[in-house]
Amino acid sequence: MIFKKKIGKLTVFIKDNDSFYEKILDEFLSNRMDIKKLLRSEDETKVWLIDTEKGPMVLKLYVPKTKRFERILKSLIKRDFYQSLIYRTNNAVIHGASMINDIYLLAQKKICNYAYVHIILMEYIDGIQIRDLEPISDELKLEITQVIEQIHSYDMVSGAPHKENTMLTKDGIKLIDLSGKKCTCVSRAKDRMELQKYLGIKNTKQDLGYYIYISIKNLKKTFKNIRIKLGLRKP
Repeated sequence: MIFKKKIGKLTVFIKDNDSFYEKILDEFLSNRMDIKKLLRSEDETKVWLIDTEKGPMVLKLYVPKTKRFERILKSLIKRDFYQSLIYRTNNAVIHGASMINDIYLLAQKKICNYAYVHIILMEYIDGIQIRDLEPISDELKLEITQVIEQIHSYDMVSGAPHKENTMLTKDGIKLIDLSGKKCTCVSRAKDRMELQKYLGIKNTKQDLGYYIYISIKNLKKTFKNIRIKLGLRKP
């Protein structure tokens, strides 16, 4: 169960209200976190592999700096992406999903419903990224397809089933960095099409979601070309 509370200026969501995860947050905020490795360092995103008493975990700091006006407008009508993700992940794990990484804590700085700082504590998945196993065997492609279908059955989508987000572990294929978006026929079709684009796994299911996804994609491409022709966007 996910518990929500206020800690200072942070709105915090904690799995099972476990004080251990709250302690790690405090260590991060007070610069006492035991960092093993910097996994990712970008302008908006920092990701660390950390040591804890319960073993290695992953901590992510996300401070979005682009599309702020768009993000503020979206916050007025829908739940924050990461809030949705921690609840969806928790529900999937409770019902037996073992092919995804669990999320233990989410801490946010917010103005009303607009979150402008995100701190996420996650399960560490020990494995090999699929990008390091190229070319991908037919057996692995089949297993990845099956795992995507499984997360859909748990009412979740990957949102970005890329080579970096697909891990081969001792227990089989696992997915990381999942999406908090709703599991609709269109988002499921998007997962399948991105498997085809990034992993060479051909989509064989052309349902309603597929045709809606293709229509939306073509419409966006048309608008993009119009903006380029009008000089409103660079090619």
